[in-house]
Amino acid sequence: MLLTRRLILAAAVSLLATTARAEPLEHPHVILGAGGLFSQVAKVPLVMARALGYFKDEGLDVEFIDFGSGAKGAQALVAGNTDFVSGAYEHTIDLQAKGLSMVDVVGMSRYPGYVLVVPKAKAGTIKTVADLKGKAIGVSAPGSGTQVFAVRALEKAGLKKEDASYVGVGLGPTAVAAARAGQLDALVTQDPATTEMWDDVVVLLDSREAAGTVAVYGGDYVLDGLYTTWAFVNANPRTTQAVVNATVRAMLWLNKTPIDEIVAKVPAEYVKDKDRYRRMLSANMSAMNFDGRITPVVAQNAYQSILMFQPNLKDAKIDLSKTYNNQFIDEAMKKFK
Repeated sequence: MLLTRRLILAAAVSLLATTARAEPLEHPHVILGAGGLFSQVAKVPLVMARALGYFKDEGLDVEFIDFGSGAKGAQALVAGNTDFVSGAYEHTIDLQAKGLSMVDVVGMSRYPGYVLVVPKAKAGTIKTVADLKGKAIGVSAPGSGTQVFAVRALEKAGLKKEDASYVGVGLGPTAVAAARAGQLDALVTQDPATTEMWDDVVVLLDSREAAGTVAVYGGDYVLDGLYTTWAFVNANPRTTQAVVNATVRAMLWLNKTPIDEIVAKVPAEYVKDKDRYRRMLSANMSAMNFDGRITPVVAQNAYQSILMFQPNLKDAKIDLSKTYNNQFIDEAMKKFK
């Protein structure tokens, strides 16, 4: 009995010593910007990390800012107006070419989630991607990831970028309206808009799953990531770890939690129609079943996409290994896996 008490006391002393040695976060108030926080399903892990209190559990006070687009989020990070941005991983490559050192610390999903659709009124004459020759394809904006998806799909079908025209229609309600108005021959969309227009279109390619992603990109393609500056990481390693911990914990929760329970936990401002939201999540769960790591193959795939619209980057000295860091994910997995 005496030995047991001594062991308990020793364990308690050890725990107190460990707690005393634990260093506080360098930067507990974190500003996290996102492109389309309310409109893009890829941001769900961040939404749930806040809703479930995971950021608070890590000692963080996180302020979210929705910039509406990933490009605006990147600009805010460069200007020092945010600490982290959730947006396209590709930004870390593009910004490095401009002399800015950014690093992705979490990949948010392993498939990009783009869907190439045709309005039902056009489906009789457009049955394959090859049928899009000479047609007008709606994309979110010129040079965007949606246009990259469209062009890569055309090339896989034996066509060239110039074989179609591209019209910027956004990703949200404006894209849905354009599809329903019959103004376009095809459209590259992303959830939640995809699910909203589902009954009005026919799908040609769906990268919310493995088959569509491989067909267009040849393998996994991490579109959305959580990134910051190397300067922030180096100055705030404990804060960076805390942000990654909360995000990874939410990703793991999403992977193991039934859809109905997820929908019940999502904040009300994100869910206008629970049935539609449930269908949207179900269609994207395989993309979110992901450990968050960027690999050299994924990085190279993203680089090749950028070159399609910025061929001058071939002459830039790009070190892809410095555009991502999996160290923080590895530590988070030890804690929560």
